[in-house]
Amino acid sequence: MNNCFAAIFIPPSFDLSLLDKKVAGIPLLKRLILTLNRVGFEHIVLFGSKKKLEDCDHLNKELATDHRFKGDLIRLEEGHYFSQLEILKDKHCLAINANTIVLKETISSFFQTSQASESFKTNHVVQMAGERHERLPLFLLPLECLSALDSWNQSGNPPVNISLIPADSDAPIFVSSVQNRSELKQAERTFIAKHRFHYSQLMDIWFNSFFALRISSLLVKTPFTPNQITLAGLLIGLLASYGFAQGNYWGGLIGSLLLAFTAVWDCCDGDVARLKFMESDFGEKLDTACDNVINVFVFTGIMLGVAKVDGWNQALLPFAMLCLGGGGIFILIYFPKGGKGAFFKGTSIYSAIQLLASRNFVYIVLLFGIVGELDWFLWFAGFGSLLFALELFRIRLKTLALRKTQQELP
Repeated sequence: MNNCFAAIFIPPSFDLSLLDKKVAGIPLLKRLILTLNRVGFEHIVLFGSKKKLEDCDHLNKELATDHRFKGDLIRLEEGHYFSQLEILKDKHCLAINANTIVLKETISSFFQTSQASESFKTNHVVQMAGERHERLPLFLLPLECLSALDSWNQSGNPPVNISLIPADSDAPIFVSSVQNRSELKQAERTFIAKHRFHYSQLMDIWFNSFFALRISSLLVKTPFTPNQITLAGLLIGLLASYGFAQGNYWGGLIGSLLLAFTAVWDCCDGDVARLKFMESDFGEKLDTACDNVINVFVFTGIMLGVAKVDGWNQALLPFAMLCLGGGGIFILIYFPKGGKGAFFKGTSIYSAIQLLASRNFVYIVLLFGIVGELDWFLWFAGFGSLLFALELFRIRLKTLALRKTQQELP
């Protein structure tokens, strides 16, 4: 976004206190600034009346110490002109009102679509249009039209001669300007619900998201970080393994329910990280590590519970098969460069690897727990993991041979 800056307009008659109301744990205006910065805008201009800008002084202090913000926030009072700002010369402008809640994916999609449009190339101001061709409060101004910003600054009204650009149907779209607290609350609910598009696995989309997004909408209002939420999920998983180890029906059922809940909870740390702009490589690695630790303890707990009821012979053999197969799967999936099955991308088994990584197996455990036959699950898991590891190994050898042949071709 080096060739573009973002301009945020504070509407003249707008109740400024609304900009400090929190949307998913972050004040409305601060969320908009962080969203634009996360999209890639380094220079963000905030302008309105002198009084309104003075009331926003605290934002500069907050952003100066906020590691999530990496850019410049420039204030421009009414009566001053964009042309006076040397840093903004020779740049296009993305313009938006301060009372807007928007997905960063919506901004990215609009920016890319607009820059490729004939209207923008022929120096027209473009505005985003919704699915029903309604005008959405997102504008892109080419260099030749930046004088319109000064008029907008003086009058408080956007340019009149505008070309509408329809939203990209493949991108998640949400942009809403709010005028009061009631509209803000409604927009917040829709905004959080729209984050469902981040889910890719079947059970996450059609089941886990129904509960996870509701839990996440509460967690974002607390001081808990995504990593703390991940560690809380680990604790829930350990409690599930303790239930399995009791060797009785109710212990197995409670353990199964807690394990199923970890699949829902596992979505929440990612939701909170995205909503609070706190995604990190460490957080992703911690999440993967905790998932694997939970799996180890849960299967060990099931083995101990089966041993209490049926004896060690009936528990150790399937558990040994599970350890051998599971260890092989882990090595084949995570140790080749890229992790999570990257080596197998493009092969017939890649989708199965992603399904396995999603921990959807917890619902199979739940079914066996409900009928009180966790010993059957242990045998099922033992045989299944061995067969899957052997198939992974076969496809790996076949893929390596194929790639070697391709490299030898002239």
